[in-house]
Amino acid sequence: MPAENYSKKFYPQSLYRKPLDESKAYEELKSLDSQLPNFSTISNEHKKILIEESNQLVDHISTILYPTFSNKETFLAKIYKQTGLKDSTKEPDTSKSITQCWASLEKPLLNQFKMLLLEQFSDQILKQFSKKLSYVVNQYVRYLPRHVANTEREDLLSIAQIEFLETIKAWTPLKSSDIWPLAYSRINGAMKDYIRYITKSDPARLFDWITDTAIVYKHFNHTSSPTDKIDSGLELSAAMNCLTEREKGVITAYSHEDKTFATISKELNLSESQVSRIYKKSIDKIKKELKR
Repeated sequence: MPAENYSKKFYPQSLYRKPLDESKAYEELKSLDSQLPNFSTISNEHKKILIEESNQLVDHISTILYPTFSNKETFLAKIYKQTGLKDSTKEPDTSKSITQCWASLEKPLLNQFKMLLLEQFSDQILKQFSKKLSYVVNQYVRYLPRHVANTEREDLLSIAQIEFLETIKAWTPLKSSDIWPLAYSRINGAMKDYIRYITKSDPARLFDWITDTAIVYKHFNHTSSPTDKIDSGLELSAAMNCLTEREKGVITAYSHEDKTFATISKELNLSESQVSRIYKKSIDKIKKELKR
C-alpha cells in the first residue's frame, strides 16, 4: 500500500486517533529509528554472524506477520549493501565484539523491515489476521447495546485494524515471540477508549442513540390515546414524506420489522456502514421536519 494512502484507509469515521493535521498522519511510521550502522571494517567472521542473525530475524518476523512474504532476499541484499556486510575486509577492526555489533544493527534492521511490511503489505497482513480481529471485535460488541453494536461495529473493526498496525511498530520480537497477546490487549483498550470518547466526550451522541430509535418506534408503535395517536401519526407520516424510497425502506425494516443492519444490507446489496449512514441521515431529516 502506498505510504500516502496508509493512514486515510484505516481511519474510523469518528475523530478517534485522527490527527489534527492529516498531512502529518504518516510521520510516526517514518520516525522509527532505521539508521543502519556501517560494518565495512569489521572482521569477515563478524559479518558472517551478523548476516546469519539478520536472516533469522527477518524469517521470524515474516513467519508471524506475513508467512507468504517472498521479498526477503531483495530486502536483505539492500541491508547488506547499506551496512557493508558484503564487503571484504583486509584489515578488520577488532575493537567491537559481535554482541555490540548486533546490538547496533538489530533495532534499525527490525524497524526497516517493519516499515517495508507496513508500507507495502499492510492489506495482506490484516487479511492474515482478519479472523482474529473480527473475533475480538465481535466479542466486545456482544456486551454493547444492540443499537450501539449495529452502528459502531464497523468503526470498531477499523480501530482494531489501526491498533494492530500500531502494535507492529511497538512489538519487540525478542521480548515476545507472538504479537497477538500484545495486540489483543491494545485493541481492547482502543475500543474501550473509542466508546468512552463517543459517550462521555460527546454526551449528545449517546442521547441520540436513545432518542433516534424512540422517534421512529413512536411512529409505528404509538400506544397513547386515539387523539394523540392520530395527531402524532399524521405529523410523523408527513415528516416521513421527506425521505426517499430507499430511506423509507431502511427506516421501516430497522424500526418496524426489527431487522438488523446486516440483514438490511444484504437485502439492499449495500454495506452495513452504508445502511447505518442512510438510517442516521433519515433520522436527521425526520427531526428537521418535526421541528418546522
